[in-house]
Amino acid sequence: MTFQEEFKMLKIILVCVIIGVILAMVFSTMYSRGIIIDELITGTITITDVMFVTVFVLGIVGVILGILTS
Repeated sequence: MTFQEEFKMLKIILVCVIIGVILAMVFSTMYSRGIIIDELITGTITITDVMFVTVFVLGIVGVILGILTS
């Protein structure tokens, strides 16, 4: 695997993680402004859990896309 292929994989992963962080911030803003209904996030699931899962899943998607492009 060449440096250019590795760098392309890294760019794909970073873009997906950045999109995940931005989406998590949007979820947080929607939650704090009351757009997301509190009944959807009650009990054991909190908004921080939703934000973490969003970033984590998009990070995994980035890794998979990076592997598939090489």
